[in-house]
Amino acid sequence: MIQIILSLAFSLSSYALQIERFDFKHFTMAHVTGEIVQGDATEMKNLIHEDKKRLIIIMTSGGGLVDAMYKISKEIESTPREIYIGIDQLCASACVPLFVSVPVKRRFMFMGARLGFHAVQMY
Repeated sequence: MIQIILSLAFSLSSYALQIERFDFKHFTMAHVTGEIVQGDATEMKNLIHEDKKRLIIIMTSGGGLVDAMYKISKEIESTPREIYIGIDQLCASACVPLFVSVPVKRRFMFMGARLGFHAVQMY
């Protein structure tokens, strides 16, 4: 019997990213949507390191803060946990490095999903 537990990981007033979790016997799936802002790295770190089961992250984000994205990406790269990242609608700007932070065999995109790239300006 598969038991599904759905919960919001945090208050919408505190962070821009919204996380819906679905816990299964052998894996956890998280649907992550919204803009990446300061503070989201802490919530994503908790999600990434909470247990040892396979983690499937489905992303939809137009991007956000590069600093927060960098912290989340480092957490994904440093964990021994098996993580898969998929895009269901749009992954643009700061979302793209999160998508490519997992090995190629662990990335996937749903039909019609889009990646959005742009130039970065440094001052």
